Amino acid sequence: MKKELWIKRIFVFWLGLTAVFSSLCCFAIQYYSDAVPDTLHVTSGEIQTFDYDLPLTGTIQLKESDADSMVVSLGQTVQLVAENLAEYEMELKLLGIFSVKTVSLEVVDRTYVIPGGIPIGIYIETEGVMVVSVEAVETASGSVSPAEYVLQTGDYILAVNGEAVDSKSDMVSIVEKSGGESLILTVNRNNQVFDTKVTPVRNKEGEYQLGIWIRDNAQGIGTLTYMDELGSFGALGHGIHDSDTGEIVHLEQGSLYETEILAVKKGESGSPGELTGVIEYRADQLLGDIYQNNEYGIFGSCHTALRSRMTQWESLAVGYPEEVDTGAAQIICTVDGERRFYDVEITAVRTDASEQNKALEITVTDPELLELTGGIVQGLSGSPIIQDDKVIGAVTHVFVNAPQKGYGVFLTTMLEQ
Repeated sequence: MKKELWIKRIFVFWLGLTAVFSSLCCFAIQYYSDAVPDTLHVTSGEIQTFDYDLPLTGTIQLKESDADSMVVSLGQTVQLVAENLAEYEMELKLLGIFSVKTVSLEVVDRTYVIPGGIPIGIYIETEGVMVVSVEAVETASGSVSPAEYVLQTGDYILAVNGEAVDSKSDMVSIVEKSGGESLILTVNRNNQVFDTKVTPVRNKEGEYQLGIWIRDNAQGIGTLTYMDELGSFGALGHGIHDSDTGEIVHLEQGSLYETEILAVKKGESGSPGELTGVIEYRADQLLGDIYQNNEYGIFGSCHTALRSRMTQWESLAVGYPEEVDTGAAQIICTVDGERRFYDVEITAVRTDASEQNKALEITVTDPELLELTGGIVQGLSGSPIIQDDKVIGAVTHVFVNAPQKGYGVFLTTMLEQ
């Protein structure tokens, strides 16, 4: 009996130990899988270093090929020379046994851009007019909300009775001339376009209204991030959102203008600072055309004057996310009228960040920039981030309670747009 009892105890202990080991392996596999990006870039003709300091081995093989494979260890620095533009894959295993994931190795040509760091004035014309809010109209007989349950915040009114609406004044004029007759509105809601009917009501002053607040255009100041070899630009590192609705502004067309920074409000804990400037919306001050506004910035084409200005500066290689390390870096920005490099420290790199324009965390360490701005202020969004003579990203947001700290987006994310 005692022998059978001990056998049972040993068996239960073995089962428990096996369960613990399996759980640890599953946890480790998931942890290591998240630690290595799904895609790694190998630059053609360059020696590539994979150094994740992880207990993983990888088998590298040309995709769809029976060629010999190469087994490498990610626990040490490994160098791989890519001599042609081919596609490889690397199967990663924990302890050489447990499969973790298969990573794509993309062999690419090295991309170069000219980093910006100069202030720009931004003017965006929206596609139609945006509904900022829906409210009641005070009429002679009481409060009425004709647009309630019909329109909602963030809607774009593109046309009324088939007539395109380009501005607030267009919309106001059409409603006033309606005489109280129902209007057919063409509306864009979350990229779904539909028609709906609304009947204006007369307010106490005798004016016809729909009970909506609307906005047509957006403008502001930001920082140019880069210009590529074709003269295309990217800026801001984040999209332009409506200040009331928080929705990204639907772009019909937009322009970049020269701007002059007049003053700097220093950032303090709980109160982000900002750059204050003046924008001259004149043809001779035009710098470029904006074609796209999305979550990762504004993008478009530089005019001749901006191209000439940018080409006086050195082109730098684009750094891929796997090349970015925590530690010393710089940002380029123009605060006191001169484009300058300022020291920062990268404190976190997240290749799997759910919000890609928060993939980098940086801290301003440069005493001069801290004295000028207190850290990162509104208007510095888009400032290029440089590490090891490569452009790796752009500043996007400031920590509200710690203005010396902020977020950044990988430059590769911006270039994919």
